[in-house]
Amino acid sequence: MRLALSTPDRAETHNFASHMIVISLSLSLLLFSSHAYSGEAEFGSQGYFRAGHGLSSGSVQQCFQAPGAGAKYRLGNECDNYFDIGGFFRYNFDGDAGDTLKPYLKVEFQIEYGGAYDRQIKWLDTSNLFFEAGNFSPMTGEAKIWFGRRYDDRQDIHINDFFLFNRKGDGFGIKDLPIGFGKFAYSYMQNRTHPEITGIAVNRSIKQSMHEIRLSELPINRGGKLLLYGSYSQIHGALIAAGTSLQSVNGWGAGAVHTQENFLGGENRISLQYGKGSSRGAASPLFEGKTSIGRLTTAASAENLKKSSTIRLSEQHLIEEDHWAWMSVFLYERKLHAAFDATDQSWFSLGVRPIYFINENLRLVTELGHDRVVNHGNRTAGGLTKATFAVELAQAKGFWQRPVLRFYGTYATWSNSFAGQVGGNLYANRTSGWNAGTQIESWW
Repeated sequence: MRLALSTPDRAETHNFASHMIVISLSLSLLLFSSHAYSGEAEFGSQGYFRAGHGLSSGSVQQCFQAPGAGAKYRLGNECDNYFDIGGFFRYNFDGDAGDTLKPYLKVEFQIEYGGAYDRQIKWLDTSNLFFEAGNFSPMTGEAKIWFGRRYDDRQDIHINDFFLFNRKGDGFGIKDLPIGFGKFAYSYMQNRTHPEITGIAVNRSIKQSMHEIRLSELPINRGGKLLLYGSYSQIHGALIAAGTSLQSVNGWGAGAVHTQENFLGGENRISLQYGKGSSRGAASPLFEGKTSIGRLTTAASAENLKKSSTIRLSEQHLIEEDHWAWMSVFLYERKLHAAFDATDQSWFSLGVRPIYFINENLRLVTELGHDRVVNHGNRTAGGLTKATFAVELAQAKGFWQRPVLRFYGTYATWSNSFAGQVGGNLYANRTSGWNAGTQIESWW
């Protein structure tokens, strides 16, 4: 495994870091000038990594994902080495006598590296670099303010690694403000994207922005809590080259996530999400990519993006017992983007990962997942089914316990309509394939 550490643009990173330091120091003096400058410092780290290697038909491991599906079932089906690692510094101020929450300042960073099994590992992104301050008073409870670059409030479906919320960008916000019947949050995020337009050298980036309001931890029933959100987004058009301008487009999104404890012996989470226009990703992804931005060269294309929409329904259920655990997933997504980029499809996904604990450290794991994609534009459909069996060595019992070392074998089969689109060149003329390998995974 080769490691090549590439770095982001130095001037951009230096300017961003300098602004963060100046603002952090200024805000620290402003917010906590009434507190004695005594307390305790705290350092910590957080991260995730997976590393391994596998084979497919005597060659480097191939992975299997249905064309048009937003994700693939991941056990024994990840073909890359990836890690993100970060750290934080937190200073907890001494509060008044009897305070249960003490004011604090916090600075956090996180960077990502990754690469396919047969490629170099490279720097991917700086996902977190932000300042946070919180616990201002008993009246505001655990409320906190933040600003900087943040990969915030991620919620994913673990067994296929699909993010219901994929919120990454530069901005500011307030979180966890108690409002009597729940908690309130507001965030503003922006991103700058270099559009990709055939035949035109684009040297200017396009700004995308998003405002979001959330109400969370709403106790609507016994053992159940609801999260509601609404967002407004905009692509800010601009002149990018002589005679070429990109159009402005706005959009909105909304959704709900309900989490229920003690449902059929476990925890259940169901979500309903909708996005339109520049929010057509329904929060995943949050912003448009460079190819999509590059399409906005005419008023007609901008109007077509405004009409585009996505609706998504998902459910996942987790049960953990003494000798076994089980996660199941259902997902339906409908994309209506035909006029803008010819995407007019439905994606259905159904999967399950049972785990049997032989003892504290040894477990048997299986995963079965099926994805079906219907292309309404050309009236074609296809499905992909993937099955994996693995043996894992773990630190302790539990579905979420990490680190684990796993040895796996995977078999996948797919429809004739997907021939040549699954498994890379190795399986270009086939409708089934396999891989086998080993992987270590951990988070902290």
